[in-house]
Amino acid sequence: MKPRPERNDHVPTSSAAGPMHLRTLISVVSCAVLLMQAGCAALRPAPTPLPALADPAGYVQTALSLPEHAGLSGIARIAVTVAGSSRSYKSVFACRYPDFLRLEVLGLFNQPGLYLSALSGRDLTLYVPSENAWYAGSASPESMQRISGIRMNPLDIVRTIHGRPPGPDPATSRITCAQDGDSYACTISQYETVQQVWIDPLSGAVTRSRLYKNGDAVYEISYPKFQQGEGLLLPETILIVFERTDARLEIRLQSTTAGPVDPARLQLQAPANTPVLPLEDFFAAR
Repeated sequence: MKPRPERNDHVPTSSAAGPMHLRTLISVVSCAVLLMQAGCAALRPAPTPLPALADPAGYVQTALSLPEHAGLSGIARIAVTVAGSSRSYKSVFACRYPDFLRLEVLGLFNQPGLYLSALSGRDLTLYVPSENAWYAGSASPESMQRISGIRMNPLDIVRTIHGRPPGPDPATSRITCAQDGDSYACTISQYETVQQVWIDPLSGAVTRSRLYKNGDAVYEISYPKFQQGEGLLLPETILIVFERTDARLEIRLQSTTAGPVDPARLQLQAPANTPVLPLEDFFAAR
C-alpha cells in the first residue's frame, strides 16, 4: 500500500503582490484624474471676445464718475480684522460724494457709541457720548487708523461706498484697457500711482480695484454683490484688503437710500461754550 501524499492546503502568496497591485491602482486613478482635469479644461469655453474700446479714457471716466453731490445713507455692518484679531459693529452712515462722511457707531442695545464726521477742507470731528467729550483733528488715513484700525482717508471711504474706488484722477492720467476674462481690465497711471480697475461690460460697474504707490500695493477693493437704488447700481458688499498693514475690512450696506445729503445739517458741531479737545487726547486715553 503506497503512502498517501501529505495534504497541503496552504496556497503560497507573494508578499509583494499586494503593494504592487495597490501602486498600480493608484497610478491608474491618478492618470484618470489628470485626464479628466485636462478634458474639463479643454471643454471650458473661452471668454467671448469683447469689442475694442474706441475711447478707453472716456469709458473709465464714466465708470468712476457720479452725479455731483450724489448722496447715500443707511446702515453699515462692518467687520474689521487686523493682524488676526477681529471685531464687528453696526453703524448708521450718511455720505455725499466725494467730500462728506458721517458715521454713528452703535454700542450695546443700539445705543450710540461714537459719532464721527469729516468734510473736505475741514477737520475730522469726533463725539463720544459716554464721556460727553468732543474732539477735533486731521481727517487723515493716520487718524482713521488710530480710531478704527483701518488706514484709509475718510473721503476715500466715501468713494468706496459709492462703488467708485479711489485712485488717480482719470481726467489727468494715462489709461489703457484690455480684456481679462469677461471684464475690461483698465490701468490708470499718474506718476508713481497706478490703479487697476475691472469693469463689467454689461452693467458698467467696477467690480474690483487694486491701488499701487511707488510700486507697492496699498489695498485691493472688490464688490462681490450689488443692489439697485434710485436708478443707480450700488454696492451691497464691499471687501477691502490692506496689503501694508495686514488688515481686512468687510462692509455690508443695508437699508441704503440714495438721495441728497446736506452736510450743514449732518456735520457734527459742538454746542456753544463746549470745549473741543485735540484728537491726540482721545488717542492718548485709549
